[in-house]
Amino acid sequence: MLHGGLAATEIFSDIMPSLSKNRKVIAVDLQAHGRTADIDRPLSYEAMADDIAALVKHLGFAKADVMGYSVGGGVAVCTAVRHPEVVRKLVLVSDRVPARWMVPRNPGGNGADGSSRSG
Repeated sequence: MLHGGLAATEIFSDIMPSLSKNRKVIAVDLQAHGRTADIDRPLSYEAMADDIAALVKHLGFAKADVMGYSVGGGVAVCTAVRHPEVVRKLVLVSDRVPARWMVPRNPGGNGADGSSRSG
């Protein structure tokens, strides 16, 4: 579980008991939030996504279901894009996904904007 900006894992305290009845739940304080140590690197979705992928691997999980709220949702999506091998499912709550992580759909052979594309 990945919290929103300017928050910490405690925002999930009300739902943790019910979620943890049937699964292992790990709540993570993202870089520069909660109890994380101050580190000398820029704050970015990509860096935090790499942290989450490394944590999943470090804990010995083949894949994880990742739930993110707000900024945590952005980190969750970025984790799935950069490290699809560690993400089984995504649950996004109140998230805004940056356009650079979107894959345009191409229904009926047309471009994402509805125009015809050749080649």
